[in-house]
Amino acid sequence: MNRFFILSIALLLLSNPAWSQMESGKYLYKQHLHEGNALNYRILYPHDFDENKRYPLVLFLHGRGESGSDNEKQLVHGSKLFLDSLYQYPAVVIFPQCPETDYWSNIDRIEKEDGALQFNFPTDRPPTPSLAAVMDLVNQELAKPYIEVNRFYVTGLSMGGMGAWELLWRMPEKIAAAAPICGGGAPEKASAMVDIPIWIFHGMKDDVVPPRFSIRMLKAIQEQGGLAKITLFPDANHNSWDPAFAEPDYLSWMFSKYKGESYSLFVDSLMSEMTLKEKIGQLNLVNQGGAVTGTVISKNVEEKIRAGQVGGIFGSRSASKMRGIQEIAVKQSRLGIPLLTAMDVIHGHQTIFPIPLGMSCTWDPELIQETARTAAREATADGIMWNFSPMVDISRDPRWGRVAEGSGEDPFLGSKIAAAMVRGYQQDDLADPTTMLACVKHFAAYGAPEGGRDYATVDMSRVRLHNEYLPPYKAAIDAGVGTVMTSFNVIDYVPVSANKYLFQTVLRDQWGFDGFVVTDYTTINEMTAHGLGDLQKVSALALQAGIDMDMIGEGYLTTLEKSLKEGLVNQVQIDRACQRILIAKERLGLFDDPYRYFDESRAPKEILSEKNRAFSREVAGKSAVLLKNEGKVLPLSKSAKIALIGPLADSQRNMMGTWSVSGDHSKSITVRRGMESLLAGDGSIRYAKGANISDDPVFAKLVNTFGEEIVIDERSPEEMIAEAVGIAKASDVIVAVMGEAADMSGESSSMAHIGLQPSQVRLLKALKETGKPIVLVLFNGRPMTLPWEDEQMDAILEVWSPGIEAGYAVADVLFGDVNPSGKLTASFPVAVGQIPVYHSMLNGGKVLYGGGDYRKFTSNYLDIPNEPLYPFGYGLSYTQFEYNQPALSHTEMTKGGKVTLSVTVKNTGDRAGAEIVQLYIRDVVGSISRPLKELKGFDKIMLKPGEEKTVRFPIDESLLQFCNSDLEWVVEPGEFQVFVGPNSRDVQMLSFEYKSSK
Repeated sequence: MNRFFILSIALLLLSNPAWSQMESGKYLYKQHLHEGNALNYRILYPHDFDENKRYPLVLFLHGRGESGSDNEKQLVHGSKLFLDSLYQYPAVVIFPQCPETDYWSNIDRIEKEDGALQFNFPTDRPPTPSLAAVMDLVNQELAKPYIEVNRFYVTGLSMGGMGAWELLWRMPEKIAAAAPICGGGAPEKASAMVDIPIWIFHGMKDDVVPPRFSIRMLKAIQEQGGLAKITLFPDANHNSWDPAFAEPDYLSWMFSKYKGESYSLFVDSLMSEMTLKEKIGQLNLVNQGGAVTGTVISKNVEEKIRAGQVGGIFGSRSASKMRGIQEIAVKQSRLGIPLLTAMDVIHGHQTIFPIPLGMSCTWDPELIQETARTAAREATADGIMWNFSPMVDISRDPRWGRVAEGSGEDPFLGSKIAAAMVRGYQQDDLADPTTMLACVKHFAAYGAPEGGRDYATVDMSRVRLHNEYLPPYKAAIDAGVGTVMTSFNVIDYVPVSANKYLFQTVLRDQWGFDGFVVTDYTTINEMTAHGLGDLQKVSALALQAGIDMDMIGEGYLTTLEKSLKEGLVNQVQIDRACQRILIAKERLGLFDDPYRYFDESRAPKEILSEKNRAFSREVAGKSAVLLKNEGKVLPLSKSAKIALIGPLADSQRNMMGTWSVSGDHSKSITVRRGMESLLAGDGSIRYAKGANISDDPVFAKLVNTFGEEIVIDERSPEEMIAEAVGIAKASDVIVAVMGEAADMSGESSSMAHIGLQPSQVRLLKALKETGKPIVLVLFNGRPMTLPWEDEQMDAILEVWSPGIEAGYAVADVLFGDVNPSGKLTASFPVAVGQIPVYHSMLNGGKVLYGGGDYRKFTSNYLDIPNEPLYPFGYGLSYTQFEYNQPALSHTEMTKGGKVTLSVTVKNTGDRAGAEIVQLYIRDVVGSISRPLKELKGFDKIMLKPGEEKTVRFPIDESLLQFCNSDLEWVVEPGEFQVFVGPNSRDVQMLSFEYKSSK
């Protein structure tokens, strides 16, 4: 051990007695051997170090070791800096001993005639032995379970600064941020550093390593589009570490830079001008009124905008109105930071498409992507730049009202649709004013509440969470979604808005999400009701969990400053949240033009255009699912005498469904109007309401929160039924339009009874007695219990809530201008007591599936079957499709290989039609119980009468993997069964064996 090393230890011990507590194991002297070279180093562990936690890794390289007392000062300064900061920034810090004759960087040092120094940094040489040992040591430490993978930081002084520059191009994929001080590097390697935030420090009077070397590196990186900035100290010489370490934002800047997390030099510069109050203000999302989904409305909004206390506003629209609000932020606040303007655009903006559950039944992600693109064009023409969509929650419980907003029960199909919607909203360039920032929601598992009751507890294993509920969110993240919204429920008994596992471990660390997270309506405040503490405490918990923006509750606005003073939160957490929000604004182009979304000339041309309405009609027709067609009663003749009966046959208010917040119900097309427009010859329609949606005034009042959807007629139920029966007797066929009012499903619309209301069932029974064929047309936002209707009706057409063109689209299908091709994405239960029932259930040891006879001591019901009334993937057509015997290309698959299943499908009917061919896979033997079958592929094909096509499904390892009990995604060797058919029930099966080694 040389004298300089001994001196440095002594200085450290004298400078801070805490370092003498080596017996605690927090600060250790170690040696690392690499290729015969011994590297001495010191390692500093955080206070209260816990191997079960994860910490950033910091590498501190000080200067040359063979001469000069400055080197000891460098070490002491840096060591003390990190020692003092460990309470605020817990990290593992490595201090390698600088070698005597071997520098950290390959340097050619040339002394010119005038005494000036010239440094060259060759890039064609291997790293010096000491730097190679450091790199090997870093790789060793990064593999430790307590080191956080995306948080390795490098800083260095003098020759250590040069070593930091060399590490930046030698291992850029591992470095999250770097702060070289009075060093220099190789400009030709700048392209390797462009993704790493770099803050350079240098003294202008430095005559040892002239500042031009740092300035040259800065320019080289910026020319490559990199993320570098520099601070030059006019009065500092080579001891630039003194002012650098005194820089108050030095550590907070570095520790806020995650590898892979977005970073902006502009935002970084802007934040340096912001006060604490202004940073916290960016985390505040408010609502002036407009479209609200809670009981709280923000107060004094304009005053708060002027004070820099608002980051975004939602629930209001119109380009002129939103421009006026933006002008307050830009022209009247101190820094002029523009606002985000947001809205729930769930299934169209003003051109309303079918509810998402309905659209999912098209099994057509490209079509759904185009609906999102259309919605984005309309919404952005109306002053909206941020959309709280898509909702991708998997749900197997139709009692939950928000099943209407999602894509059903299956994670594979749900993932395809989630990614498609994100692409539709955001496209490739968020700065395009016809695109909008998407927000995937609700993270996570919101669709699995106990009892199907909205906002209720969710309890499941992490294995189920990862296999069945998280994949659609992951698909949205992979598609580049800009924001994520929290959910109302708990996971692992922790309210989601305080759940570090979800937002830090999964969302940030595992998935690499680099956008920002916003709460749902007042979810931070509601954690008090969950029992986690007062508003200050729960707000701190949310920020610690990685929640960036507080919707409506203003817990951040009113408590974070106090929490910072009391140590409940730290400056890095506030800065990181603010940074993410500002970067989103930069991506939207708001700092270039804060009014880019407020072009008043767009709305008249782009909103509710004839093209958009025609597209809505097309999508609604493709969303309809034919559940029954006994005797081919459908399609109807346009010359028939039709009795159009039912409370939803002529109800504009209920055509568009839940969450059509910007839609104008007065412009929707009813079924009556749509059918009348397509009549021909002697065809006629006679209409009678026949029944109320519900006769219960108490129930009606609950449903009618957003307007009168259930209208209770002044006439008695008997009078209405009598009128309907009279019309029915004089007709050829009855079209009974029944189901749910628009807001009998949706948020806060859970239902224990999910069949038709008693008033409607009485009407159907009376119509049945006429002996006339009955076509039941269902408007609803959830799977319903329909065993009696399935038995008694001649035809059942599920149209969901079809949107603004509902009547035309329904008429197209009823009269056969459109051949129904939709397939269910959520199973219809026989009875409420059967819930949950879905296609990918586990088998269990005593379960009898497949329609077998009841046997004692098996997991069955005494009074109903185990199987649903209508299975996942089910749907009929006006033509028929025949599946030939499928075939597999191989009966074995080896690691890295694939097997292809092929099946030929023929249209054996007399109409052209689309068929959705479905592939399911079962892992027969696994380390954990595996589902009976899982959807793993689908192909929608169009066939003319007599035409046949061969559909091929390539099956590779990605379709076989699952999350095991160790939460690892694996493919295990063994037998796999593959199923193909028109739905999850009516399938043909083949099998192959997967071998994990070639």
